[in-house]
Amino acid sequence: MLTHMWISYQDLGEFKSNKGSSAVEFPENQYICYMNVFKWEMESGDIDMESSDQRLTTIDSDLELTGSNFFSTHPDQDSLEFKSPKASFDTKKKKLICDKIFI
Repeated sequence: MLTHMWISYQDLGEFKSNKGSSAVEFPENQYICYMNVFKWEMESGDIDMESSDQRLTTIDSDLELTGSNFFSTHPDQDSLEFKSPKASFDTKKKKLICDKIFI
């Protein structure tokens, strides 16, 4: 749940989750991630995301996925998951770019 928001006159929106990480779905990319800080550059359509939460991220699953915050939802990529503290999403090209990936 995002409850803190700030929008500048320079078309920049900043959003922070007050209660841990928020789930973000990327249906075109078939991924879901958990982040808690978001910066939206409205003109370019880019969204920068960050996980400043040092606690481990988990989801309900029979698999051990502790520590990851990116999870594939593609049916042929069973249990594909990784951790990336920062990522960007180009809303126009539907391109997801992750930084400092840990497996």
